[in-house]
Amino acid sequence: MQENGFISELKDRRVIRTVLIYVAFAWVALQAADLFAEAEIISETTVRWLILGAAIGFPITVIGSWFLDSPWRASKRMAVAGDIVIIAAISLAAIIFVWQQWFVSFVRPTLVVQTIVATDTRDESQRLADRLAKNLRTLLAMRPEVRVLEFGSSAPGVHYRIAGTLARSASSVRVTVQLFESGDDLAWSDTFEGQLAGEDSLINRIQAELWARLPLEEGALREAQALVSSCESFAERDDLLATAQRIFDEMGSLPPPQRPVKQQLAMQYLQDADTTCPGWPDTELMQLENTLQLEHDHIDDTALLSRYPNSSLVHRRIAERRQRDGDEDEARALFAEACKLQPDPALPYCT
Repeated sequence: MQENGFISELKDRRVIRTVLIYVAFAWVALQAADLFAEAEIISETTVRWLILGAAIGFPITVIGSWFLDSPWRASKRMAVAGDIVIIAAISLAAIIFVWQQWFVSFVRPTLVVQTIVATDTRDESQRLADRLAKNLRTLLAMRPEVRVLEFGSSAPGVHYRIAGTLARSASSVRVTVQLFESGDDLAWSDTFEGQLAGEDSLINRIQAELWARLPLEEGALREAQALVSSCESFAERDDLLATAQRIFDEMGSLPPPQRPVKQQLAMQYLQDADTTCPGWPDTELMQLENTLQLEHDHIDDTALLSRYPNSSLVHRRIAERRQRDGDEDEARALFAEACKLQPDPALPYCT
């Protein structure tokens, strides 16, 4: 078929007109969706699904407009059912291709929570600032939509960086939180004030403003706020976790007969921490990190990665098991993700 003949065929079958109308409507719809997202009427995730739908719908529209007005149908050499089969097959191929390009190769945005700095020299102020930053990091680390680096770590090419300052008086606290995009571009900043005794309320207020500016699924904020609201005392929880970690660290220098007693004591502190603030994932993660549970073959790796999508240790341990089982490709992918989560050249496989 000559070029002019092919273009004439496109015009005769109204393919060009259909494509132009489709592009115009899709462009208007996506522009409107972007405005709604900026006004926080819909989420960024909804916009992303609309873009995906528009991308999948384009080849379907082109193919459909070509075949449904085909002269083959007029001459009865191809039945309607045959047209539908062809359209469905090509559309399925387009959907699979877009799905792979959009989701399989989708790179999670990288986020790092840096230390919130107290503006005075009192130890209590800096402990409170550190606790706020670490808790924000722990809550974000539950989410698979973002790659959250180990606390305090940094790496080139970070998409989001969270920092802040804290000022404390006798009974109140004022926290300024800043969100930077692509390095040092300030995307958002706000100041929150609250009572020292209302740390849970303060964290949830910070979350309500900060979460909306991050690429998180709907429901992420509700889950995080529920964990915060269930906590009786963040200060007590922080002390219990610090004591448990100190005991775990001391176990390596003890004679083997004494280690089970110390481990049981540390586990009791972890249980008390979980009772004080039930359901927090870092409590269970500390237990996994300091025991041999991650070495057991019966552990459900899929469930572990789902619960701890941003734990470099979980990724490394599962990668080591995959390597022992001879699955080199998956092991390499898990090791690579572990190194991205904790960008430290001194770690194994991160050189």
